[in-house]
Amino acid sequence: MTVLNFIKENRVLVAGLTLPLLLMGVLALSRSLPASMVPLPTHQVVFYSQGWANKGQIVIKANDNGKITAAFNAALNYRPQENEQSPKSFVYLYDPQNNNVDTIEITLDKDDKVVLPQKLLDMKLSNTKISPDGYAFEPYYYRNSSLITEIFSYNSYNNRGPFLIKNGRVIKLPQPNLSYNSYELVGWVMEGETK
Repeated sequence: MTVLNFIKENRVLVAGLTLPLLLMGVLALSRSLPASMVPLPTHQVVFYSQGWANKGQIVIKANDNGKITAAFNAALNYRPQENEQSPKSFVYLYDPQNNNVDTIEITLDKDDKVVLPQKLLDMKLSNTKISPDGYAFEPYYYRNSSLITEIFSYNSYNNRGPFLIKNGRVIKLPQPNLSYNSYELVGWVMEGETK
């Protein structure tokens, strides 16, 4: 018996099996299509991850004037130890035009002061949670989905970030090379963008 003969003789059975699958495909497409129509981000984003050291941590922020600042928060009751590592933080600059992440290591100088590279000092940032083009930075992403979409859809990303999210569009940023996997937003680059 050929496939065409089987389909002709069992039209109701074939329709009963294929129509629900087609309906699920249409529903999955209708859910993902609007998100794919959202334009890509236009602003570079600066985020960072803190390293851990007995001596303390380096915290990086953007102040109200849009300048990147870094401060060393010394640990209470710190006692120097032999061969201990100096505190480090890593600043990441994501460029949506090239879809790449530049990593800049931030450490202390000999006087326990944080020195930022000129590249970061020249930037002007917006420290708002939402970028001027509407994207939000998320270190983790937990999507809302039904059991049916979990079973029948392909999960092309996991919940470990970082991510940029706008109106259902989720962009997983390239994983930085050096990272402690705990990311915090510093700001969105407004001036001094690196090309």
